Amino acid sequence: MQRGSEDNRNRALAVLAGLCALALLGLPTGRGAWRDPVLNARGALADAFLHGRLWIERCPEIDCALFQGRPSVIFPPLPALVALPVIAVFGFPGFEGFVLLAILAGVSLWAWHRIFRALDAEDADALWPIATIAFARP
Repeated sequence: MQRGSEDNRNRALAVLAGLCALALLGLPTGRGAWRDPVLNARGALADAFLHGRLWIERCPEIDCALFQGRPSVIFPPLPALVALPVIAVFGFPGFEGFVLLAILAGVSLWAWHRIFRALDAEDADALWPIATIAFARP
């Protein structure tokens, strides 16, 4: 009987951990729903690129610096370039799915981890390519 109670405890802990993970994923999504979508550096920069500018019209939070009297995003432009087609289709500030894009990036990292595992790559050998993919975007 003791084995069954241990299995039930493990299942309960797994369910609790899953609920906590869902809550942690929902926290940034809910936080983003309450905020002004204009306050997004990547979306603002993608919109600026679509309008032929290297600067943004409105400074999102503290993610900018003044350059020649105009606000500029301080992050590398790759996330804005990735979001460019989405912003072109849905418009800015109409698109609010940057949290979803970040979750998809996490899923991508998990997929790469599984690919390296399937290729029987050592964890130390797979670390550098996965880290490169992960840190290529902020």
